Amino acid sequence: MSAGVGTATPRGQWVGPRRGPATRSSLRRVVVAVSTVGVIAIAANYSLRTLVEGLHYDTPLADLGLVPVISLGLAIWGRRGDNSELAIRDRSVDFLVAVPSLAVASVILIALPGPTSSLFWSLRLDLLALPLLAIGIVALVWGTQMVWRQRRALLFLGAAWPIPYTHVLAGVLLWLQATTTSMVIALLHVLPIAGHVRADPGSVIAIGSGPRAFTVAVATACSGAEGIVGFVLVGGAAAMVLRGRRSAKAAWLGLGAVLAFTANVWRLWLVLTVGARLGERVALDLLHPWIGAATLGAVGVAAALVATRFGLAVPDRSDSPPRTQRPLVGWLVAVLPLVAVLAVVDGRLSVYRPVIGDLGQARLESIASSPPTVAGWVMSSSQQVTWAARFFGSGSLWDRQLYVVTRPGLEPTVVTADAVSTGDPGRFAAYSVADCFNFHGDPVLHHHRPTLGHGITAEEIVYREHTSSRVWLSLSWIWPVVANGPRYERISLVTALPDATAAGLTPVEASLLGFARDVTAERIASAGGGTTTSGAA
Repeated sequence: MSAGVGTATPRGQWVGPRRGPATRSSLRRVVVAVSTVGVIAIAANYSLRTLVEGLHYDTPLADLGLVPVISLGLAIWGRRGDNSELAIRDRSVDFLVAVPSLAVASVILIALPGPTSSLFWSLRLDLLALPLLAIGIVALVWGTQMVWRQRRALLFLGAAWPIPYTHVLAGVLLWLQATTTSMVIALLHVLPIAGHVRADPGSVIAIGSGPRAFTVAVATACSGAEGIVGFVLVGGAAAMVLRGRRSAKAAWLGLGAVLAFTANVWRLWLVLTVGARLGERVALDLLHPWIGAATLGAVGVAAALVATRFGLAVPDRSDSPPRTQRPLVGWLVAVLPLVAVLAVVDGRLSVYRPVIGDLGQARLESIASSPPTVAGWVMSSSQQVTWAARFFGSGSLWDRQLYVVTRPGLEPTVVTADAVSTGDPGRFAAYSVADCFNFHGDPVLHHHRPTLGHGITAEEIVYREHTSSRVWLSLSWIWPVVANGPRYERISLVTALPDATAAGLTPVEASLLGFARDVTAERIASAGGGTTTSGAA
């Protein structure tokens, strides 16, 4: 009797199927594979959670939450490999891949948040550590051959990094929004089922007349950008699997993006038409929440049906690839202490949430455009510094504000606040506050990095003015601010010290730190307000 087939004993007792060595080995590999995925998920628990939670956001980058799910699907598809796969059975190569990958991932998650302050979460550097972490653990437990076999799934994890999408969309998002609005209005006129239509400033469409009239703002997420990003993610993963020329894959993805944009225009027409006929509640509360996913699904089906026209096909995997080495469970256990440390560190990244959104979007207003109101202080003057672009790039702004104390007995009495904003945070590294003092020949007497809360680390410098020997205290920090595209602001507070002694520094330092922390708290409190009165399609 072959293994795996049940038999009956002479007494009529049924004996279940016997598991042979091959079956037990396969079951063991499945258990270790699931455990490996679980260990990676635990190490990057908060990073992955923010991605998945982002699926509920009304933003063009919401579909980045699909990346871990798609990567898991690629891993399941790639578990067999193909017959062209190289057999890599050298344990030293495994360590050469695993150790540097885990080391770099650990440095990113453990060492970088402090020095980079809020830029760490604004740039979502934790998501750069995710594929490295996965590569390191897979190489350690399964070997380099499995890393190569699962290269599509492991590398696709890097597609969750939002910064490339942010920079690309920053240049086209407003155009997409305006174009979508114009096309929807034109379609409403060509197919006038919705009745009266009026275009208002700000991509707002007024529908109908009388008691059923309502206005809808075509938000950036509904400009077609979310559908395009979603298709590029799903279609890009499919293109990694399909067999065909790279140029054909690129053309197929381009067609899918056009289909996603066109389908979004028809989706908005349907929502507005239903709203005009059946009411705003039916359109925005019942139809709108699910019609977007249905539209993207229809685009995916249409793209799949025409894939063969581009010469794309699912590769033949009937041949048996080289078998990978047995998974080393001992190394999976050995890596658990590092996983525990990374899980705690990754979980602490939630400290950034009040300042920066889960996808790196800024929450705080610039103090240049909206000066803070801090108890005990009042802004006495504000002026623009006109030569900011020379150092901080085209479009940069420099606003200098003067704050005077109103609370008796509080030191310092006067604080100068320089707010420089730019779209290129690298400019702040090229022209740092310390570089400014060194350029002018002002010796630095004291250098310290205090925290302002919510993951924001400031740079505190005490320096002596070389021309007059006066001593000054500078406190500066960088954070992202709300704008049409990525924008970062460096705030530098400067005040005079009575002398360079600890007795002269301590009270002024405490007061200036208190002022900086109050400004931070005021910005966060202001970011929590705001309501929308009209619907958003």
